[in-house]
Amino acid sequence: PLLAGVALPDPVAGATAALATLAALRWRERSGHGLRVEVAQWEAALQLVGPWLIAGVPAPRSPADLDPPAAPRGVYPCRGRDTWLALTVESDAEWASLCSALGAPDLAADPRFASAADRAQHGAALEVALAARTRLCNRFALAAKLQRAGVAAGVVRRPADVARDAQLDARGFFLKISHREAGTHRYPGVPWRCDVWPAPPRAPAPCFGAHNAAVLRDWLGLDAADVARLLADGALAAAPRV
Repeated sequence: PLLAGVALPDPVAGATAALATLAALRWRERSGHGLRVEVAQWEAALQLVGPWLIAGVPAPRSPADLDPPAAPRGVYPCRGRDTWLALTVESDAEWASLCSALGAPDLAADPRFASAADRAQHGAALEVALAARTRLCNRFALAAKLQRAGVAAGVVRRPADVARDAQLDARGFFLKISHREAGTHRYPGVPWRCDVWPAPPRAPAPCFGAHNAAVLRDWLGLDAADVARLLADGALAAAPRV
């Protein structure tokens, strides 16, 4: 994934929380009842990755490391095809914890990696040595182990991983929506929760011409004869012309 250079989920979650708060205030004006707004950073950040997934193009290379004292820092391969783990080590104590979690006392004892400055100086060798160890590990198990040890780490998730994520499921993030032609599928929901707010809409995308009657009769006041005449004249259609 592309390194943004900042902790992007922080401002994204803040902006999302502000939007949700404004919506809650509007709800209070209309209903007379207050709301408790809850925003999760992960769910807010998920709203940004759609274009990358839809484009299906390789992610651009990240810029140079903007924080040299944090070493190692990056995305490392794990066991299996195209599986990755992101981690950051910001102190010698965290480096020791990382080496312990990997079962790599040789890395902990290597003088080239004794301090943050040493690790930054020998960055290329460090990347090779660390990748050789992480490549042997299951990404989910290693991420959990590092987090318990106080090392910032997280799995780089594929779309299928996100769709099966137990935490998102527990929060009710995904919506199950049925479509007449496409069938029933799960879709991402809104990135916030409110205690008494109605559930997000679950209507599917409309099929071709699905709202003809609602627009022409209910909104424009046309009767059945008017609609039939427009159809006959080709001014509108109930199905695509191929």
